[in-house]
Amino acid sequence: MAMLSSREKELIKYLAQSNTWVSSHELIAAFGISMRTLRSLVKSINSNCRYIVSSSKGYKIAGDARAIEEALRDRRENGLDNNREETILKELLLSKTPVDYFRLAEDLCISEQTLLSAVTSLKKRISQYEVTIIRRKETIALKGTERNIRRLFGDTIYKEAERSILNVSVLNEFFVDIDVSELKNKISQFIDGCHFKINDFALNNIVLHVCIIIDRNKYEKQELFERNGSENSSNIQYSCAVKIADWISERYGFLIGKSDFEDIHALLIIGMKETSQEADSSDIAGFVDPEILSFVKTLIVQVYNEYYINLDNNEFLSNFALHLNNVIHRRMAMRNPLLTSIKDSYPAIYEVSVFIAKQIQDRYPQVDMNDHQISYIALHVGAQIEKQALTKIKAVIVNPEYLKLNALILSKLETSFSNELSIRMVSDESELRAADLDHYELIITTVPLQGYFSCRVVHVSVFINQKDIERIFAAISEIKRTRDQETEALLRYFDGTFCYFDNYVKDYEDVVRKLCETHPDLDDDFLKRVMIREEMSPSEYKNIAAVHPIQCDEKTTFITIGIFKKPFRWRKNDINIVFLLSVSQKDKTNFLKILRQLIEIFSSSRWMERHSYINTYEKFIAFIKEYASIAK
Repeated sequence: MAMLSSREKELIKYLAQSNTWVSSHELIAAFGISMRTLRSLVKSINSNCRYIVSSSKGYKIAGDARAIEEALRDRRENGLDNNREETILKELLLSKTPVDYFRLAEDLCISEQTLLSAVTSLKKRISQYEVTIIRRKETIALKGTERNIRRLFGDTIYKEAERSILNVSVLNEFFVDIDVSELKNKISQFIDGCHFKINDFALNNIVLHVCIIIDRNKYEKQELFERNGSENSSNIQYSCAVKIADWISERYGFLIGKSDFEDIHALLIIGMKETSQEADSSDIAGFVDPEILSFVKTLIVQVYNEYYINLDNNEFLSNFALHLNNVIHRRMAMRNPLLTSIKDSYPAIYEVSVFIAKQIQDRYPQVDMNDHQISYIALHVGAQIEKQALTKIKAVIVNPEYLKLNALILSKLETSFSNELSIRMVSDESELRAADLDHYELIITTVPLQGYFSCRVVHVSVFINQKDIERIFAAISEIKRTRDQETEALLRYFDGTFCYFDNYVKDYEDVVRKLCETHPDLDDDFLKRVMIREEMSPSEYKNIAAVHPIQCDEKTTFITIGIFKKPFRWRKNDINIVFLLSVSQKDKTNFLKILRQLIEIFSSSRWMERHSYINTYEKFIAFIKEYASIAK
């Protein structure tokens, strides 16, 4: 029968004997434990209900001790306290000395044999970090390089915060000897003092790494950091990193090592942003492997060729090259608590990021491009796509070079249409035709055009008056109405192939295989390429799975539908509909648009209300037509 640990029982009884607050210093002295262990004990007891309350005065029992023990015993007997391996791992990470094997078994209320099984299972889990657990007589401890143990430490903390944003509260649970609030405020002050800004997510990430540096400083002998006044005196991030290093030395009594300083500096370069300037790739030449910088430039070309998304600017090149350099050379494998939010809210951005991740993995096979790494790529890609605004209407302005008014024209249009238009300027009709007009929806021209153009053309004066503005607004409204009709256009991609899964399906691979079997002309290579995409990252978005090869270069474009009678567990999400997409080279410009439409329609409240009644292809098509008519 599972019971409370002896220490937990003793703590409850000790607090129950007092009718007032008991200070933490008294409890530490009475039980011969550290502040960290005391907090861990209280957290374990309170994991299901607040049985012990705390304040600046100390700790106090919240009720009858016997009733509390009964409640906790029932809780554990019902299997609600099943995080044994996580508890063991945190104990090993947080302990300054090897952990007493027999005391750990007693605290977990398990036999020595059960503890051995748990440790054996845990060793398999952490082997990916090249870290293991060793036992010497009566103690166990982690064994591995300091950098690998820190990677494990950081990932463990991110896992603890997986369902919320990493914040001071979460870090306080791990780093009880560090005033995390003070540390975060100091770093923020140093950044503000440089007249730079940083978002909370990046700031918390820096705080986490500095906490690990402080906590683990005794475990690794590093070459000490020495200032380089001549080379980096003008580098703001370097100066900020120096201030942080000096403050840590003064506050915590040790000198920062060179490797730790470089990590802080690199994180500041990625996180700090100056509002008045755009990043310059030449500024990072000393921090990024030239091969990686060249590879990122190649990636930019590949993304444009595949999706017609332009990432070619200094800001993306600098920030992403720094990030990739740290992933490859510093092995910064961090968890992203925003993963689910990014994937569900920005599926098109995530798909582009999966494509980039596959190119990285092919080039650098030692790098684990998991979902969290892909979501970090999505942050970089999303920042650029947000500026280009894929939802904006892509417009070309034609104005001859001899009319030196491009800046004025652009300024006026951006003032009136910054949320509507993504603008490119050309000087004449020949340059216009070379711009690949298939990717544009609107031409705004100050001169007459001779040829025929499939996209809408608006003639304006050189000085853009109010009538010009009204004409452009009218064109934008018409283009948007045309876009709204695209739901019906989606129908042309469905070719009648349909699966209704009302019986047992083994797993997602079985589902993909059955969908592929509806097309006799699909070979094993197509299935293989679909599964390569799934292995990179599950193609589930909310209640939908949209499976496809990574690249759009199939012979034909089609969409096969699979509907589940009951919600089906794909990898992490329960889904009720799956699409198998084949996209040809000719239609690849529409791929992200198709994906966006599918997710918009089939994650809607209307689909969620109706899907259980849709069990044939005819009913499925009828639903899309009904949805389109309502959306008009």
